[in-house]
Amino acid sequence: MPTAGRLVAAAVLAAMGWCASFLIAPLMVEDPPFEWFAHINTAAGFVVGWTVIGVRVKPAAKGIVVHGLTGAFAWVFWALLAQSTIKMLERSLRKQYDQAMEAVIAVLEIAFEDLQIMASGSVIFVVLGGGVLAAYLGAKAALAFNKPGLP
Repeated sequence: MPTAGRLVAAAVLAAMGWCASFLIAPLMVEDPPFEWFAHINTAAGFVVGWTVIGVRVKPAAKGIVVHGLTGAFAWVFWALLAQSTIKMLERSLRKQYDQAMEAVIAVLEIAFEDLQIMASGSVIFVVLGGGVLAAYLGAKAALAFNKPGLP
């Protein structure tokens, strides 16, 4: 069910995904990101904010930091999976893989390489801080709109 907490958490995590994309893109010198890089990270942030953080924040939520960190790690997982799958599909269209299993393994290899590239201080700070901020603001929105008399 849509709630204010879910919407705020999703919006904040989507904004974090957008900002993180522009911090990550200059770090990818050897294999530059494609044109939809920021959009996919933003969409992953919105979905993770809605489904992971938004479900957990309640008006009197305890463990906001834990929920935020969980959301941040979930965003990293899904964003890396999406980006590495797209890179693998681009490579497979150029006939770089002989068998399907090579392509599946390449998704994990590409994700690990991109994770190593992402491991800079500013990216880590933005991702973890954005996750905690999404949980905090989601809990505040859930508290503000949990008034008697509201539908």
